[in-house]
Amino acid sequence: MREIAKEPSFIESIRKQLIGLGEDSSKKTYYGELREKIQYLERFRALLDSSTDMIFLINFSNKRLIDANLSVIKNLGFSLKELEKMSILEFININESEYLEIFDYVVSKDFTKSIVTELICKDGRKIPVEITITSKRFSSQWYYIIIARDISERIAKEAEIRGKELHYAKILENISDAIMELSDDFRVLSVTPSVNKILGYHDYEIIGHYFYEFVEDQDLESVVSSFSNIVKNVHIDFRIKNKKNSPIVVGASISKIVGEKTAYVLSLRDISKISKINKDLEEKERRFRVLFNSISEAVLLFPIPKRGQFEKLVEVNDITCTFLNRNKEEILNLTIEDIITPGKEKEALIEKLTSGEYVNGVQAELISKGSQNICVEMDIKKCHIGDQDMVLLIVRNVTEKKLLENKLNYLAFHDHLTGLSNRTLFSDRVHYEISRAKRNGTYLGVMFLDLDRFKDVNDSEGHQIGDNLLQIVSAKLQERIRETDILARMGGDEFAVLVPDLKDKSEIRPLAERILQLFEEPFTVNGHSFKLGISIGISTYPYDAKSYEELLTNADTAMYKAKNSGGNRFLFHCENNL
Repeated sequence: MREIAKEPSFIESIRKQLIGLGEDSSKKTYYGELREKIQYLERFRALLDSSTDMIFLINFSNKRLIDANLSVIKNLGFSLKELEKMSILEFININESEYLEIFDYVVSKDFTKSIVTELICKDGRKIPVEITITSKRFSSQWYYIIIARDISERIAKEAEIRGKELHYAKILENISDAIMELSDDFRVLSVTPSVNKILGYHDYEIIGHYFYEFVEDQDLESVVSSFSNIVKNVHIDFRIKNKKNSPIVVGASISKIVGEKTAYVLSLRDISKISKINKDLEEKERRFRVLFNSISEAVLLFPIPKRGQFEKLVEVNDITCTFLNRNKEEILNLTIEDIITPGKEKEALIEKLTSGEYVNGVQAELISKGSQNICVEMDIKKCHIGDQDMVLLIVRNVTEKKLLENKLNYLAFHDHLTGLSNRTLFSDRVHYEISRAKRNGTYLGVMFLDLDRFKDVNDSEGHQIGDNLLQIVSAKLQERIRETDILARMGGDEFAVLVPDLKDKSEIRPLAERILQLFEEPFTVNGHSFKLGISIGISTYPYDAKSYEELLTNADTAMYKAKNSGGNRFLFHCENNL
């Protein structure tokens, strides 16, 4: 989330004027104008924050940053408060002489200056940029406005083009280039015969003409700039008119010869076909990329593991970045093992990948950086790209499905009011503990509990108070039992406790006494106190019963005996009272 920037003084002054006027002011016309200005500035600020260019507003007096748009914060990694404390030299890579030339003088009128330099990021990275620095006066104060455009892509493209030229030079090494010699005022002095093959002109049709006459209008500015800024030699691609007045794309190597008179040597090569091929390839790649990133499922591609070793991912689509909460560059430095949550599901997936078992519907959990992990279902496929066998994973987010399944499973086995185990889950646990007790030669107990005088509270205070009271009692009961015991709500104000791993039935007595002690004090709900009691019936395995049904029935019978004998006590099965 973007840190809120301090409002520039010229916006703040207008806003203060607007607040000061008030709706009942006699200057309502001026009020409306100021409101429109505020709305305009707010819209203008929104446009600034949507710009991919990095925009800085600098205080003229102390040369410190006043404000910056979102693109600055995103690209440099500094917060606005950090930038406000920094010198310009700390985030713009210019030397002190350039700094003094631009910023250290008395401003008397608007000026604009452009330079190519670098911005310095918080993590030490440097972003190549083209910067335009403008001085402007607002509300009697001078400011510098710096607009920086990231030219990394342009530089990379230029490097790519230079690499392609070397490649194309080998392909076209047997084709003669058209060589031109130009005077210092760019008139054509001489040409090689191959100019006829490329441009269709004879030498006498070109010599004596200005070279710029043959350059396409839309490329003229860049060609002029290249000649003006050349030191020794430079390469540029542009469109030139042939004799049929049809533009062709040429790759030109320009060399500057300094002697008694400056001269230039151009080597022109027709790269129209190559340029078209590049454009076609770029268009096909663009269409593929759009389709690839439009897939609603995550797609991950990596080499088939050899001897159990996984290589880095080689391609992912945009939804993968969303799933993992990482950028693409970061993901492509990871292996599939790095993004799967450890556990049995990961072990099963790795086993399938290393053994070449390509199946569908494999369950796993992806590690999402800085957020909750994602439950996924993936199909494993094999494909062949270039000269390498690859694994293609198609991954679907099933987190919501899993959460719903877990919720339904929870609701099926838990009481919705108290969150305790319900009758179904309690039955399953008792059956399991009976089987375990048989194997281990141990004993277990089942306690059936019923609240005394709860019906009076429910009838007099209403069901809402009654429900709140049940929740409080449930929580208190849960605190009194052991960690290995199971407390369940059987319905209404009835509860049951499973007490496993007993050596003798008498070991259950201290737990029953602790529960009775709990009811010596009243329970408080919404500021009202309620004095309850509890009647407890106890049945043990294998003394009183050998099945779940018998255990529960005997405990229930003992509970009713305890209740009928005055309540707030516990009885073992077949005993009158204790």
